[in-house]
Amino acid sequence: MKSIRKHIAFILALAMLLVCVPAGAFAISNGEYVLKAVIYNGTAQTIMDKSIVIKVPHSHEDNIDLRDLTLGYDPMLQYNCSVSYPDGYMLEIGKASKNIKVEYKANSSTNTTVYESVYTVSALKADYVAPIYSGSNITLSASLDSTSLVFNSDSIYDNYKQNDGGFITKIGFETLLNASVAALRLNGSNVDTSSETFISMSDIDAGRLRIVPNKQGTATYRLNVFSSDSDTPIGTNTLTVQVFSALDLGTFYSTITQLETAAMPGDDIESSFYSNSGLALHHVVFKTPVTGGKLYLNYRSNADKGT
Repeated sequence: MKSIRKHIAFILALAMLLVCVPAGAFAISNGEYVLKAVIYNGTAQTIMDKSIVIKVPHSHEDNIDLRDLTLGYDPMLQYNCSVSYPDGYMLEIGKASKNIKVEYKANSSTNTTVYESVYTVSALKADYVAPIYSGSNITLSASLDSTSLVFNSDSIYDNYKQNDGGFITKIGFETLLNASVAALRLNGSNVDTSSETFISMSDIDAGRLRIVPNKQGTATYRLNVFSSDSDTPIGTNTLTVQVFSALDLGTFYSTITQLETAAMPGDDIESSFYSNSGLALHHVVFKTPVTGGKLYLNYRSNADKGT
């Protein structure tokens, strides 16, 4: 019985010793899986065993600086870690892998041994995704007493999904019908659209391309859209400009509410305009001062009157 008691006492003492010693203090050795996360450009990357695979968009440059990787270590292991790049820190995408060496040691005053674990890193680009241009047609309306309309570049950008393609650089304008109805002017000079004429997106973005009404009718233009990585059009729009004479739409009324405000009867004005002209209303210009009150845009309440 005494022998059995001694063995039991020894086992209990050993168990107590194991409980009192932190796991990291005796389990630490070379080649441990100290990396648990790798992030590049905000995206988590794949770690398989000791191999790291970085996936980047097709448009990414051809190299990766391994120093730009954010490394996450196992939070359960009490290690002091440092990283080095024995093969250099510039990794060429799609080429030979390189090594990352993680050196670590325990947070211990007695165990000062430096251990290491080596990971291989490679990188791949995603497949090319072609740009998409939807080519929705653009329709503008103007009255003969309007000075001009600015051609808004959003009507082009809203139709374009760049993906891995280039950025839009220019538009080719060409008359399809009745160019005399409305003139295109760039920096104040008429643009000859009898054959395709190119206008840069930088000019359009800056509001330098304007449409000037000349006479009542409808003008139609073909718009070929070009990007920085293509010599052929990536898409085509049709621009239709409808010019009308000034119309007397009569008088419109709106009821004063308890907030002492009245909403502009926009639906009535738009409906009357279409009934008299057959055209879609594009905008309204107030040519005489308002008397007996004020006009507000985006009015919500007396506390939030808009502009």
